[in-house]
Amino acid sequence: GGGSGALYSWSSETWRPLHVMHGHTDEVSSLLTLDGLTLLVSCSMDSTIRLWSLDSGEAHGPPLECHTRGVCEIAFAEEQHTLFSAGHDRHLCVWNPFLDTQLCVLQGHMYPLVGVTMAAKQVVSADAGGVFRAWDPHMFVCVQVWSCKEAQESIGLSSLLTPDAAAPCLVAKTSAGRLVQFHAHVTDGDAAKPQAAVAYSRAFCRVVTARGRSLR
Repeated sequence: GGGSGALYSWSSETWRPLHVMHGHTDEVSSLLTLDGLTLLVSCSMDSTIRLWSLDSGEAHGPPLECHTRGVCEIAFAEEQHTLFSAGHDRHLCVWNPFLDTQLCVLQGHMYPLVGVTMAAKQVVSADAGGVFRAWDPHMFVCVQVWSCKEAQESIGLSSLLTPDAAAPCLVAKTSAGRLVQFHAHVTDGDAAKPQAAVAYSRAFCRVVTARGRSLR
């Protein structure tokens, strides 16, 4: 994808372009392939998400429209077959990409979103203010909120990624250029401490435990 909104697919053998895909009218901000399908998903600063056939280079259905500002990142929950798009309008939109249908809009962030990713079977979104939200991909509810002190002390977050979607590890980049890593596992120091409290949430069907400075 490029700043003009055009997408290019290339042959891995000859390194020559196979298709040029036109549709976006502004910068393409992220690309994603759907596992098991020959489909490419793109999002753009023109506030739309588009699906493309990798075989023909043609658009696969109409553009997905929900956001009122640019879309910065997309993530796919393979188990639930749902697509999540993070927008600068502070909304996290949920889609069924196979039916070109919007399922819902997740709200709660106070700043423009800078990223969304899958981490340990949860959807994690981050905003420019340094606030993270973890969402249950089944019920589409927020199950955890935390903030990044490093981002709040600088200018905010500029991007978010997961090195391995199966592991609960996140890496966020602040606008000042610092990389901050988060890990969901209990640290060695906390692992030796007794559990201080335990609670069950009927709304989320989850048990939360407190040990040292960690919540699980």
